[in-house]
Amino acid sequence: MMLTADRTGKVPLFTSLPPALVRPDKSGRDIGPEYQLACIRSWIDAGFRPISVNGPDEQPPHQDLVEVMRTTRTAKELHGKPVVFIDDLFAIANQVTPGPVMIINADILLRPGFDLASLVANLPADRALIARRIDIEIPESAEGEAFIGFDVFAASAARLTEIPNSDFAFGLPWWDSYVPAQLHMSGLESAAGTPHFAYHLKHADRYDWDSWIKLGIGYAERFSNTKSGDKWICEHSDISKHVLRQAHAMRPWQSTIALAKAVNAKAGDRVENFLNRRLRKSLRRLAHHSSRMIGETFACERTNQRPKSPG
Repeated sequence: MMLTADRTGKVPLFTSLPPALVRPDKSGRDIGPEYQLACIRSWIDAGFRPISVNGPDEQPPHQDLVEVMRTTRTAKELHGKPVVFIDDLFAIANQVTPGPVMIINADILLRPGFDLASLVANLPADRALIARRIDIEIPESAEGEAFIGFDVFAASAARLTEIPNSDFAFGLPWWDSYVPAQLHMSGLESAAGTPHFAYHLKHADRYDWDSWIKLGIGYAERFSNTKSGDKWICEHSDISKHVLRQAHAMRPWQSTIALAKAVNAKAGDRVENFLNRRLRKSLRRLAHHSSRMIGETFACERTNQRPKSPG
């Protein structure tokens, strides 16, 4: 019997649309608004019910096409940006349906070429679908390079709410490593393999070093004491412990970094970058291992690329 994810008969697709998406084309013209609309229409055409989860004051675009559900808080106080915590997004998804849902970044185009919505709607509770995106040069392209990370998830909302609470937030670093790693640890198996169906318009990286390092350390803390007979998880725990040792070694230098920044901001940044180089290297190793672990255990499309990270 065909399963449906909610009362509408369509699988809910959850994202968090920014008030304005900026994407310059090769000539420098901003095509963000039209690209965002193309993404939304691709979700609808693929058979999904798009829902944007936003903070109380944020006004996402295209509310005639996308339902908006509100959280009572954002990560602004903790992380400096009014993005939503993944815990809140998953809780809202579970209120809509405990069944299968799609979680997707706001700038992803879906071009499945098969009945993706039915695949997700019939996803058993012990299975998850995790996919890499293809980075493309122009919105109309279907040719590009597979990105090392994961921008698309499908699983039952009830299982997503079982992921341990955290400070990770949608649109900030490490949440898209944390979620699939936790799904793997919880024993979920891979859904049937699929061809590529998620596409992403390439743009300049906008990493925030402070957030990447802070959240990466938080990620390492989550996995440093994990006990398991699983080879991947044991290795992940060991790498996480190494990250925490590097972070601990940096603590005595924090006052030096702060003083250098107070005297000269640019010079202080250079001092910080120099002192943080080993920690960054350890975090990149952890991110790479996470990608390999998920790629292997969930049979995602293989790629030899290393994960993109600041620096």
